[in-house]
Amino acid sequence: MRYRALGRTGIEVSEIGIGGIGPMGKYGPVAADGTSPTPSSGPSNTYREIPHFDVAPDGFARTMSRAADLGVNLLDTAPSYGQSEEIFGHYLRDPAHRRQWIVCTKTGVCGAMGDGDTLVPDDIAAQAKASLRRLQIEQIDILLIHSIDQYGHQEKAVEHVIDAGMVDALARLKETGIIRCFGVSGQLPELIPAARTGLFDVTLAYATYNLLVRDAASEFLPLAVEQEIGVLLGGVFHSGLLAGDPACQSLTDLERFFEVQDPGLEKSEVMVNCAHRLQQFAGGRPQDLRQLGLRFALSNGAVSTIVSGIRSIDEIEENAAAIEAGPLSAEELDDLADVVDGFPDITWTYGH
Repeated sequence: MRYRALGRTGIEVSEIGIGGIGPMGKYGPVAADGTSPTPSSGPSNTYREIPHFDVAPDGFARTMSRAADLGVNLLDTAPSYGQSEEIFGHYLRDPAHRRQWIVCTKTGVCGAMGDGDTLVPDDIAAQAKASLRRLQIEQIDILLIHSIDQYGHQEKAVEHVIDAGMVDALARLKETGIIRCFGVSGQLPELIPAARTGLFDVTLAYATYNLLVRDAASEFLPLAVEQEIGVLLGGVFHSGLLAGDPACQSLTDLERFFEVQDPGLEKSEVMVNCAHRLQQFAGGRPQDLRQLGLRFALSNGAVSTIVSGIRSIDEIEENAAAIEAGPLSAEELDDLADVVDGFPDITWTYGH
């Protein structure tokens, strides 16, 4: 396993991390033996009207232990991810386990659940303490404002969270040692002005830099390097559309997995067709496509780590093997560029 600096934070993170959607059960069950069988029926539970599958804490703990053995050291979760914090907490309650991991969670709710009202500082402090209880830890390494785009458009969103005292509240949590650093997650029109302020240590961008969607490449990622901001990158497989899995949940339940502006909602068929061509270029197997996606994302030095919603030991072992292969060479990047040349333009559309 290789590690990268998380911007200016002084924290070193593994090139692959674990995203909290897997232990939420959104993509499928995690069984007691640590495997993730393809479900024969639909989701068995709901969280705020979002369907999800059963997750066995002991089974997922075995997956986490294997990830730690492989050198993975970052996990990303959120209160909005169902019981994700509790599932991680079942594993992290062991002090020996806790010492191995950089823990990232969020304050506020996921944008799709939010009402656009900013949090008062006391609420942020209370939410951080509630996350500590669920995670069964004493300090949060990274605390992000969840979905800053719900608070306005472009600079207005950033001004809103600053004027409401949210950033000052996070700074106080950092000063008192409750958290080590803080930042924002969201969409690029809001992440870019947030990065320009210099106030945030870390950002989380989702589905904006992968084999088919390159929105982050032109401005956001160069800005992150300039400002020394850590970049957690989600959506490398674009909720499964770039994973080579014809049985992927997102292919049969688009509205549950993709926001209105996300190209995965309206262009899923186009994306899957392009992914088939990329898969043949990569070697022909689904795992070849997934390895290509991981290696491509890490070929950009602005990316600190990739967070992926794994559910099983097999999945984390596969991801770690892809990381071991290293970023794509200049020649491989040129060959990839030839393959995608002529693909239809696939990009996010933004609007409120």
